[in-house]
Amino acid sequence: MKDNPFSLYDFLGYLIPGLITLSLFFLINACKEIHPFNLEVVLDKIPSFTFESSIVVIIIAYTLGHFLSFVSSITIEKYAVWRFGYPSKFLINEKKDRFRDHFKTSYRSPL
Repeated sequence: MKDNPFSLYDFLGYLIPGLITLSLFFLINACKEIHPFNLEVVLDKIPSFTFESSIVVIIIAYTLGHFLSFVSSITIEKYAVWRFGYPSKFLINEKKDRFRDHFKTSYRSPL
Protein backbone atom coordinates (compact mmCIF):
# COMPACT_ATOMS: atom_id res chain seq x y z
CA MET A 1 0.00 0.00 0.00
CA LYS A 2 1.41 3.38 -1.00
CA ASP A 3 1.61 6.19 1.51
CA ASN A 4 -0.58 9.15 0.74
CA PRO A 5 1.54 12.32 0.94
CA PHE A 6 -1.57 14.36 1.72
CA SER A 7 -3.50 13.34 4.81
CA LEU A 8 -6.23 14.83 6.95
CA TYR A 9 -3.68 15.39 9.71
CA ASP A 10 -1.49 17.44 7.35
CA PHE A 11 -4.48 19.38 6.05
CA LEU A 12 -5.72 20.27 9.53
CA GLY A 13 -2.17 20.98 10.71
CA TYR A 14 -1.97 23.83 8.20
CA LEU A 15 -5.64 24.85 8.16
CA ILE A 16 -6.23 25.32 11.90
CA PRO A 17 -3.28 27.70 12.54
CA GLY A 18 -4.23 29.61 9.38
CA LEU A 19 -7.87 29.91 10.47
CA ILE A 20 -6.86 31.06 13.95
CA THR A 21 -4.53 33.71 12.51
CA LEU A 22 -7.14 34.85 9.99
CA SER A 23 -9.82 35.00 12.71
CA LEU A 24 -7.56 37.04 14.98
CA PHE A 25 -6.84 39.39 12.09
CA PHE A 26 -10.58 39.94 11.48
CA LEU A 27 -11.25 40.31 15.21
CA ILE A 28 -8.49 42.88 15.71
CA ASN A 29 -9.66 44.88 12.68
CA ALA A 30 -13.24 44.81 13.95
CA CYS A 31 -12.20 45.93 17.43
CA LYS A 32 -10.11 48.87 16.20
CA GLU A 33 -13.21 50.88 15.44
CA ILE A 34 -14.95 50.09 18.74
CA HIS A 35 -13.37 51.70 21.79
CA PRO A 36 -15.46 50.08 24.55
CA PHE A 37 -15.33 46.37 23.71
CA ASN A 38 -18.83 45.14 22.91
CA LEU A 39 -18.97 41.56 21.63
CA GLU A 40 -22.33 41.97 19.87
CA VAL A 41 -21.06 44.93 17.84
CA VAL A 42 -17.86 43.07 16.98
CA LEU A 43 -19.80 40.00 15.81
CA ASP A 44 -22.08 42.21 13.69
CA LYS A 45 -19.03 43.66 11.93
CA ILE A 46 -17.74 40.23 10.88
CA PRO A 47 -19.14 39.49 7.42
CA SER A 48 -21.31 36.45 6.80
CA PHE A 49 -19.91 33.90 4.39
CA THR A 50 -21.51 32.15 1.47
CA PHE A 51 -20.36 28.75 0.28
CA GLU A 52 -18.11 30.26 -2.38
CA SER A 53 -16.51 32.73 0.01
CA SER A 54 -16.03 29.95 2.58
CA ILE A 55 -14.01 27.98 0.04
CA VAL A 56 -11.86 31.07 -0.60
CA VAL A 57 -11.35 31.55 3.15
CA ILE A 58 -10.30 27.89 3.53
CA ILE A 59 -7.78 28.24 0.69
CA ILE A 60 -6.39 31.48 2.16
CA ALA A 61 -6.19 29.94 5.66
CA TYR A 62 -4.45 26.81 4.31
CA THR A 63 -1.92 28.96 2.45
CA LEU A 64 -1.43 31.14 5.54
CA GLY A 65 -0.83 27.96 7.56
CA HIS A 66 1.97 26.99 5.16
CA PHE A 67 3.48 30.47 5.52
CA LEU A 68 3.31 30.24 9.34
CA SER A 69 4.98 26.83 9.19
CA PHE A 70 7.78 28.24 7.03
CA VAL A 71 8.32 31.22 9.33
CA SER A 72 8.37 28.86 12.32
CA SER A 73 10.95 26.61 10.68
CA ILE A 74 13.35 29.48 10.01
CA THR A 75 12.94 31.12 13.43
CA ILE A 76 11.69 28.97 16.29
CA GLU A 77 13.05 25.63 15.11
CA LYS A 78 16.54 27.00 14.48
CA TYR A 79 16.57 28.57 17.94
CA ALA A 80 15.32 25.36 19.56
CA VAL A 81 17.99 23.26 17.82
CA TRP A 82 20.66 25.80 18.80
CA ARG A 83 19.46 25.95 22.41
CA PHE A 84 18.41 22.36 23.16
CA GLY A 85 19.89 20.27 20.35
CA TYR A 86 17.96 18.05 17.99
CA PRO A 87 14.63 16.77 19.34
CA SER A 88 15.63 13.12 19.09
CA LYS A 89 18.55 13.71 21.47
CA PHE A 90 16.59 16.06 23.71
CA LEU A 91 13.55 13.79 24.05
CA ILE A 92 15.52 10.64 24.90
CA ASN A 93 17.61 12.56 27.44
CA GLU A 94 20.90 11.94 25.71
CA LYS A 95 23.30 14.10 27.69
CA LYS A 96 25.93 16.18 25.96
CA ASP A 97 29.47 15.62 27.11
CA ARG A 98 30.59 18.62 29.06
CA PHE A 99 34.21 19.66 29.35
CA ARG A 100 34.34 18.96 33.09
CA ASP A 101 32.76 15.50 32.66
CA HIS A 102 35.77 14.45 30.61
CA PHE A 103 38.07 15.05 33.58
CA LYS A 104 35.77 13.23 36.01
CA THR A 105 35.87 10.00 34.02
CA SER A 106 39.51 10.07 32.95
CA TYR A 107 41.06 11.11 36.25
CA ARG A 108 41.98 8.24 38.57
CA SER A 109 42.86 8.80 42.15
CA PRO A 110 46.27 7.43 43.20
CA LEU A 111 44.77 6.13 46.45
